[in-house]
Amino acid sequence: MPVTTKFHTDLIGEEQDIRFSLFRPLWQLWAGRMMAGQLPARSDFVIEDFLDWSRYIGMFEVEPETGKLQVRLACKAMIDLNNREITGAFLEDICHPEVLEEVLEPYRIAATHKAATQQQVVVSGDAQPAELDLLVLPMSANGSDVNYYAIALHYTGRPHTPFDRTPLQIGLVNPG
Repeated sequence: MPVTTKFHTDLIGEEQDIRFSLFRPLWQLWAGRMMAGQLPARSDFVIEDFLDWSRYIGMFEVEPETGKLQVRLACKAMIDLNNREITGAFLEDICHPEVLEEVLEPYRIAATHKAATQQQVVVSGDAQPAELDLLVLPMSANGSDVNYYAIALHYTGRPHTPFDRTPLQIGLVNPG
């Protein structure tokens, strides 16, 4: 059976909208830092705020000239999924081109709506299916224009076939 990858992205309006319950307190922390409907800034948080989720937390900065997303903090889940350290890399360069638009969708929606988003990715059709849950929390230095994202990433299973296909081989990450 061929490998299929399905993406599903949602805006988050309330805590109960979050599918992966471990991320609910993280969303509460982020929502609690919003002031008068304005997005919190990266400077509104200290790294200790994220210790409970350290395995899952990553940070992206929006590169001002190109709008590309640069990894500023790669969590263990991001490193494991990519099979390498990716801090400093651009998401557009580490993601496989065939799924790039789907991967960028929760960031674009978060920036457009100035709201948190979540994405679920389901890989099926091989011997061991995998699920990935992503929470995207936009941040803004001026309260409006998104220039930073905190993300939480969790996945279960690893896509394997009898030929031991890794995420790289099924098109989630770019070999570059």
